[in-house]
Amino acid sequence: MSKSRTFPHGCSNASLSELFLSTFGVTQEAVKTDENTTRLTGGEFQNRVLSGITWVENPPSNFRDQSGSGILVIEANAGQTIKLNTNNHFDGLIYVIGNASIHGNSQFHGAVVVEGSAELELDVGGTGGIFYDPLLLANAIQDIKMPNPEAGSLGPPVAGSWRIR
Repeated sequence: MSKSRTFPHGCSNASLSELFLSTFGVTQEAVKTDENTTRLTGGEFQNRVLSGITWVENPPSNFRDQSGSGILVIEANAGQTIKLNTNNHFDGLIYVIGNASIHGNSQFHGAVVVEGSAELELDVGGTGGIFYDPLLLANAIQDIKMPNPEAGSLGPPVAGSWRIR
């Protein structure tokens, strides 16, 4: 028996255009081009242990076979739905630019943010899920340096947010 749910609940009129900036306090371009960001294309993430900030462009629809911790940004192609399913285990924040579908035995500890539509399928027989854990999330990202939105060096983190001063 499975349940399928489409999110966001009651957020259909919410603007997603500023979600990345609201989440990180910097633009997509600033994170994507930062020297501390690992940029991967296509299936280069597969069978790798990811850490720090990882940005995946042009991913296959079936996003599978990866593990790691930190911040994972998945930039879907226009009209593409990223299927986060088999053999994924990630601790930290997964941020999907586009649509996402989550099923199967994937385990995500921390948080998952989706800029588009998201579908979560819960199956009684599966072992996967999103396990929101603010402490694990904080531990997974504690040593990550985000680019400063102002010219100059990196600023200190602002308590209770992803932002830096």
